[in-house]
Amino acid sequence: MIFPTVKATSLTNKSYQLPHDLEGELNLVIVAFKQWQQDWVDTWIPSLQSLAYQHKKLRVYEMPTMSRFNGLYRFMIDNGMRAGIPDKAVRAATLCAYIDIPPFAKSLALPTTDTIYLLLLDRRGEILWRGQGAFDQAQLDELAAMVERLTIAA
Repeated sequence: MIFPTVKATSLTNKSYQLPHDLEGELNLVIVAFKQWQQDWVDTWIPSLQSLAYQHKKLRVYEMPTMSRFNGLYRFMIDNGMRAGIPDKAVRAATLCAYIDIPPFAKSLALPTTDTIYLLLLDRRGEILWRGQGAFDQAQLDELAAMVERLTIAA
């Protein structure tokens, strides 16, 4: 399955067209749909940063996915997120997508938007692995093994 084409903007105001503009050979995109899900995203970040440090070809991105809003509302949301993230590298890897959520979720065969999804993509946008929910050591181990296999094979 290929990740759908999505326009997003980082919290450093860089425009992206996903999956093509993602910068790693492997890219882990954490897709969240609701503000409270940031707590679940945060449970993953230390382990994922460590994994990316071990595997230089891996990049980790957060993708808060929100319904389309007018420009002023987007500006307020983005500035609120920017203010809550002091680390410039994290802001640069936070890609805000204001999209029509139901077709996006359907294109990825996501059964619900009541959880977060972790999607490992190759350069073409092919989804090589997927996980979901708050941090889970078994899922991390599975992801780490997949990244290891893919980086050795490359």
